[in-house]
Parts: sequence; structure tokens; C-alpha cells
Amino acid sequence: MIADAGYVQRQLQDRVASALSQSQQQRLERLANAPKKPKTIRTVSTAFVRNPDVIAEVLFRAEGQCEGCKRPAPFVSKATGDPYLEVHHITPLALGGDDTVDNAWALCPNCHREKHFG
Repeated sequence: MIADAGYVQRQLQDRVASALSQSQQQRLERLANAPKKPKTIRTVSTAFVRNPDVIAEVLFRAEGQCEGCKRPAPFVSKATGDPYLEVHHITPLALGGDDTVDNAWALCPNCHREKHFG
């Protein structure tokens, strides 16, 4: 089976919501019989070839501060030694947003997740 990666994630969120609406006893009964290894499926996704200068310039502009909560980056990246922030498009590329400095923020992981799922 080949599925859209976003669909798979939405399905999981729906199933978690359903599980949370049931009793702990019901969940524990299902867990007792659940397989230990999850099944696998193939997913299809679209990726954008981002402009590295946009990312670099947004991180430079942020000066190690989250542009959402205004706090310092939560940790230092092992790969680069720089404060860890994620560059987020205000108008998503998938919705026609531009890959530009004006359409991007440097966000801490919490603020980034909040923008996507909050």
C-alpha cells in the first residue's frame, strides 16, 4: 500500500483522539494483545528544494532568539554549534508561499510545532 504521508499522520491523530476518549482499561486490554512491532507502509511526499540563503539570512536575523516567543534558542546544534532554531514559512510553500526572508521566521521547536499543530 502506498499512502500520502500527511494522510497517515492525520489518521494517527484521529486514532489517538479516539483512544483518549476511551477508558484506560480499554486501552490496556488492547495493548495486551497488540503487536510489539508496527506494520510498515510506503508513503509519498512532496519536498521543496529550499533556498539556503533564505534559511541562513533568517537565522542571522534572529541572532539566536526565537522570533515567536522571543526567548533564546533552547539548545546548541551538535551539527553546527549554533543556537538551534527552525526556519518556518509564514505562508506555507505548499499553499503557494514564497521561499523568501520576508515569508519566514526563525522559531524554537516549541513555537514551530505550535504554528503547525496549535
